[in-house]
Amino acid sequence: MDQVKVGKFISEQRKLHGLTQEQLGEKLGIGGRSVSKWERGVNMPDIEKLEQLCDILDVSVISMLNGGKSISINNKSENMSLFTTIKYYIKNTKKLYLLIFIILTVFILFGFSLLFLFNNYNKNKIYSINSLNNNYEIQGYLIFNQAQNIFVINEIDFQGDIVGTIDEPLIKSININVLYENKEIMSYSENITDDMNNRLSSVMNTLSFSIEENKENNSNIINYNTDLSKIKINIEYITIDDINEQLEVDINFKETFANDKIVY
Repeated sequence: MDQVKVGKFISEQRKLHGLTQEQLGEKLGIGGRSVSKWERGVNMPDIEKLEQLCDILDVSVISMLNGGKSISINNKSENMSLFTTIKYYIKNTKKLYLLIFIILTVFILFGFSLLFLFNNYNKNKIYSINSLNNNYEIQGYLIFNQAQNIFVINEIDFQGDIVGTIDEPLIKSININVLYENKEIMSYSENITDDMNNRLSSVMNTLSFSIEENKENNSNIINYNTDLSKIKINIEYITIDDINEQLEVDINFKETFANDKIVY
């Protein structure tokens, strides 16, 4: 379709009907400048204005779109039939595009949902911690989430049979390491300067330490797939008599929460 030829045809038919651009525009409910743009081939009338324009100029839409060829005077039934067909296809094309848009949106949302589920399912876990050694009560927790791991030991109590007796060790330093396959996860050291409070049980009661591993540095020692049974606590202390004592304590991890359900 040649816009210039169509514009020339509109101009010829307008003049044949004795109309100025402003008068034709007024009949169409638009300004004369819009008619001028049509006639200069700058743009084309939209579908609604094209129907009105053909009625006013008594030409068929076929003649109009062909730039004057096969002119059919007063053929309104032909115009109406063609416009009805055009409108039908425009309407159904819009419906098709809308349907395609909806389908694509559903697939995209479904894909993002699967990706979110894959990245987050069973990735948030909380474990409580306790000791498997009767002489040492250990309390704490381990948290795995998407951003970081948090490992906290908030209580270590020495509760052996010798607590409070003359056989309880008096210590001048203590070092505690939390290890996974001989790799240090976190540690705590203290030199005891208070001779009135240097019993092993008294020192233990004040201990609390933790570590937060930011996953952005990719240097985490433990993760979701870690065999937690391999995590040990190594306790080493030196008595006031310079005797070095060392023991390894097994700890138990009990899962208290995991986001491993779709619906809670």
